Amino acid sequence: MKSAQDIVITGIGLVSPIGMNAGSFYESIHESRCGVHELYPGSLSQEYSWMIGGEVRDFHPEDFIKPRKRIKIICHDIQMSVASAVLAMRDAGLAGSSAEAMQRAIFRPAPERIGIFCGADLIAADLHELQPAFQRCLDECWTDMNFQNVNLHWFHLLQDWGHKAIPEIFPLWGLKYLSNMHGSHIAIMQDAQGPSNTVILGECSAAVSLGEAVAVLRQNHADLMLAGSAGNYLHLNSMLPLRVMPLAAGRPAELACRPFDQSRNGMVVGEGAGLFVLERRGSAEKRQAKIQATLLSVANCFESRTQGRAMTGKGIRTAIQRVLEDAHVRPDEIAHVNASALGLVEDDRVIAEAIRDTLGDVWVTAPVGYFGVAGAGLGAMKLAVSLFALQHHEVPPTLNCEELDPACPVRITTRPVSEDRPYAISIDHSRVGNVTAILLRRED
Repeated sequence: MKSAQDIVITGIGLVSPIGMNAGSFYESIHESRCGVHELYPGSLSQEYSWMIGGEVRDFHPEDFIKPRKRIKIICHDIQMSVASAVLAMRDAGLAGSSAEAMQRAIFRPAPERIGIFCGADLIAADLHELQPAFQRCLDECWTDMNFQNVNLHWFHLLQDWGHKAIPEIFPLWGLKYLSNMHGSHIAIMQDAQGPSNTVILGECSAAVSLGEAVAVLRQNHADLMLAGSAGNYLHLNSMLPLRVMPLAAGRPAELACRPFDQSRNGMVVGEGAGLFVLERRGSAEKRQAKIQATLLSVANCFESRTQGRAMTGKGIRTAIQRVLEDAHVRPDEIAHVNASALGLVEDDRVIAEAIRDTLGDVWVTAPVGYFGVAGAGLGAMKLAVSLFALQHHEVPPTLNCEELDPACPVRITTRPVSEDRPYAISIDHSRVGNVTAILLRRED
């Protein structure tokens, strides 16, 4: 039953390896076009797994960030989220120069009634920006001193850092890499003066951000919320925390990530961002906005994976059960489950078993093969896959699952399949144990 207080999605903004608008993004999914490529073309990319990934190409930040001089104080990760916010507002009919957009902008809420919840990762600094500072210290240390004790050398390097290195660093360098600057820059450019926060929960960041935005709208603390996330695991410094996670190797880039496949051997890194415009159904209908879907429920659970604990699937089972109970939806009404399978041997098995136990023989899709694991950005891109799939009455294909692992008891498809049931669930989990589930309903 529809209500004027339903929380609906009216705008989608994406910066991804497979497209920057709804058409190109879902066309890539529909036609099984992979966005994972060799980052450094050559034979080494198949030998070294960190040399492949889902890279956003043909992205021009100057098309979205105005005035252009702001770009130098905004790092790449935040540039993607800012661009996603611009695209989401355009998609919602609340920005742009068209006559229709100008007419709908009349219904744009007051600035203090627009809020932002943006998921993010810790942002790795570009090494080339720090190189001159380190180089000056190293050069002067080796020139001025003649010693063989390496520890003493580093002591003097750190001792000299303040007065020798800092003059070589851009004065606003630190502001470029603060995670909360995602929301700050979006708020400034969108004149959003309402509730704002940054969520740093790995791959669950997007879902938790959306859940917080839903709560704000239901409490009438805002009329419109931008929510989503951005992330980047392509940077070498970002990969360091992933050293305990197997990276896929031994195959061409476009075939490397193989969720649920019997021959899977690891995940593939990537980058991307997705922001969504959320509002109450009543306000969306008042301005005749296109409603993409209804966001019925968000569950946020935790299953500790610290100290080497293996995933059991308990958190996934709990999250699925909670969103179903909250929205009074039956398992047999679900069109598909968007799984967080990353191509990891044991995790994929546990995820598959948890889905089977709670939802039975439901269709399952695992879209990470299209764009790689983009940290906080992954959940947003996955959610967009389910949104477009519901609109097209389809189950999205899972890329590169050529031979389903018998230990993964899920029902997948390698080509688009027609499906008219109106609900979809998107599941995410983080390396430390956060688990989220989002329940969507198609707008007919």
